[in-house]
Amino acid sequence: MPEITRYNDILSSEYSEAIDLYQGNEFTEIEVYVEGYEDIGFWYAILAPYEKYGFRFNINIPSVTNLKTGKKALLDLINEKNLGKYLILCVDSDYDYLLRDATDNSSIINANPYIFQTYTYSIENLYCYAESLQSVLVKATNRTEYFMDIPKFMAQYSKVIYPLFLWSVYLYKIQNFNYFNIEDFCSEVRFEDRINVFGYGENEFIHLNDKVQTKILELEQTFPNETNQIEQFKTELNNLGLTEENTYLFIKGHTLKDNVILMFLNPLFDNFKRKTHQDISQSFVEVDRQNDVRDEFVNLITNIRTVLELNTEFTNCFLFQKLRNDLDNYISLFETGIQRTT
Repeated sequence: MPEITRYNDILSSEYSEAIDLYQGNEFTEIEVYVEGYEDIGFWYAILAPYEKYGFRFNINIPSVTNLKTGKKALLDLINEKNLGKYLILCVDSDYDYLLRDATDNSSIINANPYIFQTYTYSIENLYCYAESLQSVLVKATNRTEYFMDIPKFMAQYSKVIYPLFLWSVYLYKIQNFNYFNIEDFCSEVRFEDRINVFGYGENEFIHLNDKVQTKILELEQTFPNETNQIEQFKTELNNLGLTEENTYLFIKGHTLKDNVILMFLNPLFDNFKRKTHQDISQSFVEVDRQNDVRDEFVNLITNIRTVLELNTEFTNCFLFQKLRNDLDNYISLFETGIQRTT
């Protein structure tokens, strides 16, 4: 019998509880499985505040033998019936939150109280929460000017892509994976180059809107019988929190980070660096003093991507509030002794 099967056989909430009781720790140890190494730091930051109540969270990737990662590997490794108070999963939602029970995976993830999801497409969407990005810029550049209304920019972006996003999720729901899949959608809604932040992206939005409207017309012609279904589907998604202004929270996270957010954060970052160099040149007459202050500034700034990927100031996001509410309810099981069933 392969080792991974034997490991899977004993991997359960009951087994973890027994080990915890046997060790007699002062704290309650919870086994947590996430999709990949890049998720460990994110989920630890989310779970760590509960440690003050006497918990410790042992966070691992799904496979202990061949280092496979991803949601499929996670769900394959751990049977949902093995989950419980002492063994939980933490995953990206992808489209599963919006699909509800349309697929086997979405049914499991949305119904199981021991599987915690981001509700946004992935952790990257929370890193890119619009209201937190000014703080990201300040931390990276040590400058506090408000050069650009980022939440307004992202609301405009969301409005442009919203109707095409509805098509993307709907076609995924009816399992039409051969025509306009998620990657096809991402190719339509990404910015091809850095944003002209001095023009607030006006020309880029014109081009993006043209692309989106062209693709929507193509989809309407290809699927004429689905147009009415899209309108009904819009209401379903709206009830889950998706609006024209926040669509960016539900699109593929890597596309959002690399092809939207950094397309304007990088130019803003460079602009603030230039302004600081200009301020230094104007403030100090002596060249040696200018160089010293400039070197000090260079040592203080941080790569904008690095700061973004360490961003934790998304706690006001309504989708994060849903996640935190789920975790609060889960933690309360230990305090009240109430048992949940999946």
